[in-house]
Amino acid sequence: PPHRRPGGGCPAALEPRREAGDLQLETNRRVAALRGGGRGRARGAERFVEVRDLHVYYGEIHALKGISFTVRQGEIVTLLGNNGAGKTTTLRTLSGLLAARGGDVQLEGTSLLGTAPHDIVLKGITHVPEGRRIFNRLTVVEKLEMGAYTRGDAGLAQDMDHVFTVFPRLKQPRTQNAATRSG
Repeated sequence: PPHRRPGGGCPAALEPRREAGDLQLETNRRVAALRGGGRGRARGAERFVEVRDLHVYYGEIHALKGISFTVRQGEIVTLLGNNGAGKTTTLRTLSGLLAARGGDVQLEGTSLLGTAPHDIVLKGITHVPEGRRIFNRLTVVEKLEMGAYTRGDAGLAQDMDHVFTVFPRLKQPRTQNAATRSG
């Protein structure tokens, strides 16, 4: 059955959870991507990221046992699961920080397996670690600029304005050090 968002919301906006081992993938096709605006694409839309039968090990421990999912262009996806279910392992594998022993990870139809993490960043996928592993001496603007270091286009300032429109709470403290902010 569809799952409601905290505080209510329209259950019809969410698709049923698709289970893959102990992980669950939940998509909301009505939420617009930050870039491109508009609504997420329909079911038949172009596959952006595709994970097929992914198997990842830590030594002899089989951490991911055949997870498969597709993320379409413009779609926002949430990976859900208990501690130890494989969420971080999945994301670290997608970004090239862990090697898969089986299966495939594709970005726009091209396999990423065996691609160096810095080359995956240049393709547009990056891993943002959880917790307090932040650059606490950088300001909000400096962190956004660092996140866009591979970009050389003139649209960066416009995209930064868009970020401040989507996340207005960042606009006021944009010159404040991260160490003095929470969350």
